[in-house]
Amino acid sequence: MDDKLPTKNLKLFRWLLPVVYLGALAALIIGNVLGAGHTPPGLQFLTLVISAPCQLIEFLLPRVPNVFLGLIICVTFGIIFLFAIGVIIDLLLNRLRSQNRTKRVKQTDS
Repeated sequence: MDDKLPTKNLKLFRWLLPVVYLGALAALIIGNVLGAGHTPPGLQFLTLVISAPCQLIEFLLPRVPNVFLGLIICVTFGIIFLFAIGVIIDLLLNRLRSQNRTKRVKQTDS
């Protein structure tokens, strides 16, 4: 009887990935402020995490001469990019979940 209930759409990763990205950015900024402008060695890997979507956008746009505008564009693109990846993951997981549910229903019917 529980197998015939409609599945709920999973909306976890579309919000989780951008929040983790913003958390990594906040940790990097706080580390830079507390380190007097120098990134602490324990947080240096976050520069690669933050700049990964920015390297993708460099193919589309030429370099922006203003550093702050470039950072805003980079972070905005990173959030949109990770939101899109989260939507794709959620859709794939919902599809797999619905396929598994239909397989279970067919197995119980026979």
